[in-house]
Amino acid sequence: MSYVIMLLLISLLVICHEFGHLLVARKCGVKVERFGLGLPFGPTLFKKKWMDIEWCLHALPLGGYVAFPDDNEDSTVPKDSIQRFENQPHGNQVAIALAGITVNAIMAILLMAFVLQIWGANKTEVYVSGFSPQMAVTEDKVDAKTHPYLFMKNEANQRWQSILPPVFGAIQLDDLQWGTTPQQWHLQACQTPENTQCQQVLTLTNSPAASTPLQLGDTIVAINGTPITQHLGQTLPTMQGILKPKANESVVLTVRPFESTVTKEITVPVTDSGKLGVVLGTTDIKDREINFFSALPMTFVFMGNVIFQNFMGLWMLITGQVDPALLEGPVGIIKTGGQLIEQSGIEKGLILTAIISMILAVMNLLPIPPLDGSYLVYVGYEMLFKKPFNKEMKEKLAMSGFFIMLGLMAFVMINDLLKLFK
Repeated sequence: MSYVIMLLLISLLVICHEFGHLLVARKCGVKVERFGLGLPFGPTLFKKKWMDIEWCLHALPLGGYVAFPDDNEDSTVPKDSIQRFENQPHGNQVAIALAGITVNAIMAILLMAFVLQIWGANKTEVYVSGFSPQMAVTEDKVDAKTHPYLFMKNEANQRWQSILPPVFGAIQLDDLQWGTTPQQWHLQACQTPENTQCQQVLTLTNSPAASTPLQLGDTIVAINGTPITQHLGQTLPTMQGILKPKANESVVLTVRPFESTVTKEITVPVTDSGKLGVVLGTTDIKDREINFFSALPMTFVFMGNVIFQNFMGLWMLITGQVDPALLEGPVGIIKTGGQLIEQSGIEKGLILTAIISMILAVMNLLPIPPLDGSYLVYVGYEMLFKKPFNKEMKEKLAMSGFFIMLGLMAFVMINDLLKLFK
């Protein structure tokens, strides 16, 4: 069922794209003779004349088209009629060509904003995961050369958390800054940063309180009013950039204690090196308090990254940095989307649909016949040179581009089927 849902979502993108062309064309006075869902090869599953348009459903899915009198040699519309696309003013031609692209771009933005509003967005937060060790005179020490990494376990939340690794000498244990409340802690001395090869475990009880009021698990919400969170598509503010100018001063932290929803403000001294004297970690949570208007900026940033990554991937493909066998066509997209819906719910399927919608919009802008962007080239030529683009040349370019696109589609579909059978 999840694969059927993904097929319907992709088909909806195609239908809306072509409907954009249809509505704007009719608004401009261009006659629409046929609206087709699917590619016009092989059997036609459904055909019906309605509203002076022939509506067709073809057996080969994931494609669509709107046919004007210009596309039909047997059309009864006169050659000089304004009902033909080629006889429309240049502004109307541009509007008709851009209509499908615009619809896909708007759908991508609205669909992604809808997902963020309903399901929330991933948000990265910064929390206190450890404290910087202090050197003291004691016989209880760990050799830094043998065990260069330290981890501690918070009994309250059962998490092993890293401590800043020593640079030289030995780590003294009786003056470590563990927190403001005396508790029982476990300390692991490890040879690697992974928690799987620790050589010894030490236990400290009622360790001395630290000079900082920060405690293990505290989430740092803001520093001097500057938010320290990262929403979808945003960049996490660098703590160092904020704290370094505050060396030997104090900053006001907005803090949310571990497993609490209430924030508080505390004043914390900054060391002479521009640090808080704590080890910070990051964690991803779901922020569900997002309304439509706050979702829009995140969506624009996210889609901007989608566009950038799409062109980067295209360039890497052209320059041979990516194996063409990695390309996925309709079958692969439906398979991937269906698996996402099965494993993670409809939310992930809708996000993938929004991404595909934006990619469809951007790729259709390319000046390659028969993509929509090619019409912008023709219009630009005619406006620049004040004469029509050679019709025979236009037909040859359209036919060449059509066969190239058909060949590419055949390649990716065969590639999809081979992956599927493997």
